[in-house]
Amino acid sequence: MYFEDGSHPVICDMFIIDEEEMSGWAFPLHQHTDLLEMSYVAEGSVEVYIDGEARTMQKGDLLVKNAGSFHSEKKYPGRRLHM
Repeated sequence: MYFEDGSHPVICDMFIIDEEEMSGWAFPLHQHTDLLEMSYVAEGSVEVYIDGEARTMQKGDLLVKNAGSFHSEKKYPGRRLHM
């Protein structure tokens, strides 16, 4: 796959979040000005705040966050999370 300018998408970083039920994992509000971020939930659920709206992602959900979008994530207490 190539973009109009001839460049192609590149994966810069990949992170796996694997948190146990009792974990209080959360990632604070932030943005990326020069890249997009994709989140996929393999197990559990997570509350995602993006551009002023709170949403719940569950197993099998994929979310693409555009460059410049403010976002944060927070694991629900008492549930395991793998994303």
